[in-house]
Amino acid sequence: MNGLKRFFVYVFVLAFILSLGVFASAITPSGASTIVSVSNSTAPTTSPTSQEAIAGNVSEISIEGVSTTQSWQGYFGNVTGAIRLADASANVMYNWSIANPSGEVYASTSNSVAWGSIACFDWATNGVALETSYGIGADDADGVNETFATGNGHDEFYTAGTQFTSGTCMSTKVYDELRMTSRCLYLKMGTEQTLQQLRITFT
Repeated sequence: MNGLKRFFVYVFVLAFILSLGVFASAITPSGASTIVSVSNSTAPTTSPTSQEAIAGNVSEISIEGVSTTQSWQGYFGNVTGAIRLADASANVMYNWSIANPSGEVYASTSNSVAWGSIACFDWATNGVALETSYGIGADDADGVNETFATGNGHDEFYTAGTQFTSGTCMSTKVYDELRMTSRCLYLKMGTEQTLQQLRITFT
């Protein structure tokens, strides 16, 4: 029995040591086991107001208005997870619970992502096609290249063995609960079927 224990520990530790060098760069993203929709809402519209007009007057007025984007959907919420050692039937030998997860959440309009050909989104080549497919005009204030840009200083990261250095991909920053722009979104692509793939970091 002691021999079996030593064998297990040896293999387990060896596999762990060997995986350290490739963990960050070679892991292919896997699907979420559960997604629960908690709530959906949109910003309220404001009612029109009136301004008195008197014949002969010349009046200076200031007008401010806010409209809701017709191009973008936002998601927020909690992310939980764990690293596990399990077989093909999901029988778990060991589980490393993650109290403070960090990493990436990926979203795609395609149900089959070619991770091996993943790359930063090429705006010069595919930008017009992307905006056209969503009915976004070239001069829309909330268009793709008005929202995402290169050089925003995102962190270096890896996706399925591909390295993306800091600031390489088109990215943007969104508000957190304190209205601080600390969370980044990155626009990437694989094949033409996955042009709208986003990378969302969470900390």
